[in-house]
Amino acid sequence: MSLHSQVNWHQIDLLDLTENQRYAGVPLNRLQAVLAVESSGHGFNPDGSPKILFEGHRFWRNLRQAGLDPHRFVRGNESILYKRWTKKHYLGGVGEHYRLREAQKIDDTAALKSASWGVAQILGENYAKCGYDSVQDFVAAMGQSTQKQVEAFFAFLNHGKQPLIRHLTDDGLDLDAFFRGYNGPAYKKNGYPQKYQRALNALELQPQADFKPAPASARLQGGALLGVPMVGQMLESSGIVDASGTLSLQSTEGQFVFVALFVLGLARLGWSWWRDRRAGRT
Repeated sequence: MSLHSQVNWHQIDLLDLTENQRYAGVPLNRLQAVLAVESSGHGFNPDGSPKILFEGHRFWRNLRQAGLDPHRFVRGNESILYKRWTKKHYLGGVGEHYRLREAQKIDDTAALKSASWGVAQILGENYAKCGYDSVQDFVAAMGQSTQKQVEAFFAFLNHGKQPLIRHLTDDGLDLDAFFRGYNGPAYKKNGYPQKYQRALNALELQPQADFKPAPASARLQGGALLGVPMVGQMLESSGIVDASGTLSLQSTEGQFVFVALFVLGLARLGWSWWRDRRAGRT
């Protein structure tokens, strides 16, 4: 299981976003809202696989660009290969990986290009805009960590002479232009501006610490999110958590801590149930 499949939304906003200094001039909450709309702020499924959404209409296009006739493969593959966009074939979650694997049996590269990946839901066909030489390299990175997914997000936003990120700055704020470039011409039909505004409003209701981008020498130490930096440093040096404060399930100690916390949680629930039941009898 990927280490960062355990990263929660608060760790993404306080660590991965703030450490990436290429978003100068863009308020943090705008970036958070975009990721909340795209993936609810989580780049991995519960089983540790990267969150994806497979698009059959993009598969149709990518097969044609590969010199293959999509019509030859439609029969028996109607749920993964179709000419026009529809959401009726979406399975969601890990089910999207099943659809992807079926498409890979037809053509691996075209299939990988046809899925959107990670916390920012970037289409595989945009791999070069994210700084990768091949879609296979891009996909491998998206499965490694949330940090890699966020780095791809910023690379994509900063790509080109007129990068999309300019539409999120205070001076050039233009949400229509941003979502048209990020989600395509049907962005209004799919309600992206409204979803973004709801996410932004929700974020504004949450207390946010005033974190600013910091050099590597001033990175948050493991466990800092627990509010005890010294303890966090001890946990990090022992390999129980990594530098982001993420519990490492790859170490025996990390597994022990996870089980201990789970048992304590059950014990607390049991105590609360017993206390409430006893109070009901008196």
